[in-house]
Amino acid sequence: MKIKLLITFFILLSSEFGFTQSKLSGDVMISGGIAKSDLYNKVFDLGLSSSDSKLIPQSQKSAYFLDLNATYFFKADKWKLKPVVGFGYTPIGFDEDGVTLNDSQKLVTYYLPVKFDFISAFVGASYTVISKKEFKIKVIQTFNPMVHINKPVSTVKKLGLSTRTNIVIDFMLKGGGVIDLSPYFQTAIIKFNRNKTNSASPDFYPYRYGVTIGTYFKH
Repeated sequence: MKIKLLITFFILLSSEFGFTQSKLSGDVMISGGIAKSDLYNKVFDLGLSSSDSKLIPQSQKSAYFLDLNATYFFKADKWKLKPVVGFGYTPIGFDEDGVTLNDSQKLVTYYLPVKFDFISAFVGASYTVISKKEFKIKVIQTFNPMVHINKPVSTVKKLGLSTRTNIVIDFMLKGGGVIDLSPYFQTAIIKFNRNKTNSASPDFYPYRYGVTIGTYFKH
């Protein structure tokens, strides 16, 4: 239910973003896709419990999530370099396997899908590398302040900071529209954990990569 509300909120904000850009000078790109999320150092201990027994993680694997974005490109006809701003829905997480004690105090295994929902703002620049009649290739580099919107977890920060690199390929359609395909890589540049539950646990530095597809609202 929360995801449906987030997507609805995203669409409404994107519509407002698209309306606002008609008063400015630039284009809005709306895009969505899939992301593979993982963490650099394993195994990160979240410090979670089940029935008063601590969960002891033994392995963590990458997981797949949605990626939704609205990006505003400031118009600069004579420049290859354009400032960009925007926002997005940026979940991160992983799949965890481990052991814990059950009610009979017997050691049992568990599986836990871990997901943290973040809303990202971003600011940066777009550089046009190739510009042809049929297509364009751009590189976008942004810095992304991130806000955690799930129920608070004591070991995970409310605010994070990451950087994201996109390779955007714009395909010009005969009817006048544009479809863009964009592989990307996004990485934390600060640790996302508040503290450590034990000295053996590494800090939480997530990263994600994937591909989005989208289009532009032009005026």
